[in-house]
Amino acid sequence: SSSVSRIIDSDYQDYKENYINNILQWENIKSIIKEFSSLENNWDGYGSIAIDTSVTNNAIRIIDILQANKWIKYVPDVSPVASGTISLSWEYNDIEAYLEIGKTRYSGYIQNDNYDPTMIEGELDSFEATLFCDFIDNLNSALSITEPISKVKIQNFSLDEFISA
Repeated sequence: SSSVSRIIDSDYQDYKENYINNILQWENIKSIIKEFSSLENNWDGYGSIAIDTSVTNNAIRIIDILQANKWIKYVPDVSPVASGTISLSWEYNDIEAYLEIGKTRYSGYIQNDNYDPTMIEGELDSFEATLFCDFIDNLNSALSITEPISKVKIQNFSLDEFISA
C-alpha cells in the first residue's frame, strides 16, 4: 500500500511541477511581449516600425486564449516583426506554425512538410476563442502527427481526400 502511495505521490509531484513550469513559461512569454512596446522606430537598424501598445495588447490577449486551452502543450517563440507586428511561432519535428498579430488583424499558417499550408486570417475586433479553435485544432493535430496518415482506411473509406483539406 505504501509503495502505491509513493507512486501516486511521485506522479502527482511530476504533474504539479510540469503544470507550474507551463504556467511560468506562458507568463514569461507575456513579459517578453510587453517589452516589445518599448521598441522605437528603426529598432532593428533597417527602418523597422515601433511596436504599438495595441499590438502588444492583442498579442497578450491571444496568448491568454492559447493558455486557457490547456491542451496546447507548446509555448510559442515570440518575436517583434519589422512591420510593427508580433509573431508567434511553433516548430516541432516537420511541423511549422506561425501567427502574426497586428493592430487590427491577424494572419498565419500551419505547415506540415507533407502537406500544403493551412492559412488563417481575420479581424482582431471579432477575435474570440471559438473563432480561433480551427487554428488550435489544426496546431494540435499537426503537433501530434509525426507520420503521414494518408494510408489509413476505414471500411473502404479513405482519409486521403480530407488530409489536403
